[in-house]
Amino acid sequence: MKAKILGKLSIDKNKIKNEISVIEESGFDDAYKEYSIGKWRTKSIWNQNGINGEAISKEYCGHAKRTFFSNQLTYINEIISKNFNTKYIKSVRVLNSCENGMIFPHKDYLEFKKGFNRVHVVLYTDKNCLNSEKDTIYHMRAGEVWYVDGSNIHSAMSLSEKGKFTLIIDFCPDISLEKIFSRNSSVVKDNIEPFVKYDREPLSEDFINSFYLISKTANEKMLPNIMGILNYWHFYYDLSHKDYFKILDKAFLNHENILVSKKYKSSRSMLIESGYVMGQV
Repeated sequence: MKAKILGKLSIDKNKIKNEISVIEESGFDDAYKEYSIGKWRTKSIWNQNGINGEAISKEYCGHAKRTFFSNQLTYINEIISKNFNTKYIKSVRVLNSCENGMIFPHKDYLEFKKGFNRVHVVLYTDKNCLNSEKDTIYHMRAGEVWYVDGSNIHSAMSLSEKGKFTLIIDFCPDISLEKIFSRNSSVVKDNIEPFVKYDREPLSEDFINSFYLISKTANEKMLPNIMGILNYWHFYYDLSHKDYFKILDKAFLNHENILVSKKYKSSRSMLIESGYVMGQV
């Protein structure tokens, strides 16, 4: 697994709780919904132009500016400015996932020339919020700072009511990970063992055959939810991302409903071949 813990921060729970309330009251941005189902929401707080609502990642020269809305997030901005080298930041988004929200297995940066060095700073979470990379399932704990290599297939799911709030910070791709931290950073970089889930049961043939039966009756509107069922199984059974797409390919590439097959091919391309194009799916 290329994802790794870079360190840990002390998070003030009361201050974060207050600013999470501000974010929830303001609403979330309409970005990357094609990658997810359920409650999987994002809020741009630093971006290229400092304009509210611009949550789509962009490659550009220069560094990110705070959005007008983010001026209300004093503590979150303090976490960013105190601990990270802001001259290398390209964007900061707040991600919230909860109530069975999930993001499908996918690769990042396919639509870019270089992409980014992407770091997750976990503000709030519980053990029902899981991430994965290839065959490995893991849990990001509150305060942990993670590097996530988006070039590998990865996914995530949150089963809890409140879910997870995370800062997604994109840095220049050409700098080392050591340079993302400020000189006065309070990130503790001692060796921290990741919380990895090892106890997944084998996925039985009965489960797989039942999935194929469900897929036969699908229409194009059902497709995201059916893909979500298989992604759910990935987190609780021994189902790799490679086998995830192998099963989906068998079920949908040559589906008898042409609209289902067309939508699946478009989704598959976006997730692991060509990357994000607005309105593609």
